[in-house]
Amino acid sequence: MKTFSSSTTLRRVGLMLVAHSIQSTRLGLLRETFQSFDTNFTGFISKGEFRAALVTVGVDEKDIPSLFDSVDVDQSGKIHYLEFLAATLESIEQVDETLISDAFTKVWDVIWKCEGKRDDEMK
Repeated sequence: MKTFSSSTTLRRVGLMLVAHSIQSTRLGLLRETFQSFDTNFTGFISKGEFRAALVTVGVDEKDIPSLFDSVDVDQSGKIHYLEFLAATLESIEQVDETLISDAFTKVWDVIWKCEGKRDDEMK
């Protein structure tokens, strides 16, 4: 998570796109870890749950608020599953800039196709 926290916002968003496209069979351990952090079973990790989980694995308490803020990409005050996956993805998957670039390209392809359809519909 420290690597994720020091990444640019663009890279964090790219990692979220990659996390969304990863095969679910390879995400079992991360899903289990997310569920163990989400002790209230709300489907997201609160600041309190995040702090409690990281303290138990020896993370310095003074580092936890900034780690939480960096993982909480949408700044909602809670960590959603996709944000958690993006932050922890590199622990199970080799992620390079090409993989992130490919994810952005796929998104832009969809946007351009949708825009093209709208243009055609307007004619």
